[in-house]
Amino acid sequence: MTPDGQTIFFDLLGDIYSVPVGGGTAKRVTSGMAFDSQAVVSPDGKRLAFISDREGSDNLWIADLDGANARQLSKEEQGDFLSPSWMPGGDYVLVSKATPSSGAHEIWMYHVQGGAGALVTKSKARPDQPRDQWLN
Repeated sequence: MTPDGQTIFFDLLGDIYSVPVGGGTAKRVTSGMAFDSQAVVSPDGKRLAFISDREGSDNLWIADLDGANARQLSKEEQGDFLSPSWMPGGDYVLVSKATPSSGAHEIWMYHVQGGAGALVTKSKARPDQPRDQWLN
């Protein structure tokens, strides 16, 4: 939902749509072969963060509210991402990312201008921690 509470964004069959909160016709924001999902609006109401496989694997993307200027933030070849969320200032997006070795999810932070991302939480707190006690 936009910060002004006027527009809802949702995904349906791999495309992202917007619809006025009071009802009306939904407008397709993203389309094509890619599976786009989990759209969330930035705090300033100007951008979307979402998960997409448009480069072959799930990754974190951002775009303008109308779907224009889409940019890939994460660059995983075997990505497994969930639940993007904007930081209050709108310069960073947090996302849950599965670790390849365990499948447990960690929280990663990506700057909207790009970069490698930064690990926020680890799935395995200590090297000797038993698998059934890893954080998820």
